[in-house]
Amino acid sequence: MKVFRISNNKYKTLEGLGGLFAWGRWHNKGVRVIYASENRSLAAWERMVHIGNLNLLPNDLIIMEIEIPENNIVEVPKKIMVEGWRSYPYSKETTNYGTYFLKNNLGLALKVPSVIIQAESNFIINPNHNDISKCKIIDIKPFTFDKRVISLTNNKF
Repeated sequence: MKVFRISNNKYKTLEGLGGLFAWGRWHNKGVRVIYASENRSLAAWERMVHIGNLNLLPNDLIIMEIEIPENNIVEVPKKIMVEGWRSYPYSKETTNYGTYFLKNNLGLALKVPSVIIQAESNFIINPNHNDISKCKIIDIKPFTFDKRVISLTNNKF
């Protein structure tokens, strides 16, 4: 299965180092993790939402196309999707389960619903899993957002 990730150029590996410095909806800070999306457009939306201010987008963004084996993808259990799981700050159910999934190597990737586009999915890839070597970076290209997207930050609707 192909998934996509937009990140700073310094995170163009499958080491999951970003998770050591920040927390996310599906992991606690200090845990190596790789977030990816099922398509390029969702990856772009995820990046925009999590940067907070489009004027702060770094100039060194890349988009990675990653192949992950489908036989080691686990779907998030429905019991984790409690009322308010989409909230911010993140619900403890999602962060605790994702951290548990990663630390206990319950699978190579966890398929989770996107908060931004609810009918689409993101993938939480475990860089510590024994099968991480079966993941392949197929392509890495520079990525920039169209200037019209960035100008939306400055406009009032």
